[in-house]
Amino acid sequence: MSRFASVFARYLPAPLLLGLLALLLWGQCAFRTNGGATPAPNLFITVAQTDSLSAATPSRPAMLYLTLSLTNTTQKPMALHTAQGELVYRQQHWAWAWQPTTPLEVPDQSERRLPIAVRLLPADSVAQLRHALTTAEYLPLLYIRARYLDGTSPRVRYLENADYLQLLPQH
Repeated sequence: MSRFASVFARYLPAPLLLGLLALLLWGQCAFRTNGGATPAPNLFITVAQTDSLSAATPSRPAMLYLTLSLTNTTQKPMALHTAQGELVYRQQHWAWAWQPTTPLEVPDQSERRLPIAVRLLPADSVAQLRHALTTAEYLPLLYIRARYLDGTSPRVRYLENADYLQLLPQH
């Protein structure tokens, strides 16, 4: 212990030291239970189904059509402003975005469906992707980032989620 610290500790009363320690612990606990955590989301977005996978043609790229499920767990309506993310399959990454002209309303305690389309450029792994979506060998992962307003706060909230794609329907 340094000379300054020993002199400081000798002249400072023990109750003051205990009080400072208690204050530090109280502040740390309050941070962990209230201020340090982000609020739980009230809107959940998952992949409801994989609708189809179209092959590329000379005039358009290969496309993957999905339906997302938006579930509102609150007593107030919500409005989805944007949704975007990335489809990841093996070493391939395909970005997608949904940006409407008006927000999509999700009524209180209900579910809405949102169709999205993912452009598969370059289309070199479309056959492998089709095989994965028909055999469940290695399902692709869809990353989702959304921006929404909930009825409990005037602030915009953000949501991040990841979900595996469902198998393609058998025809």
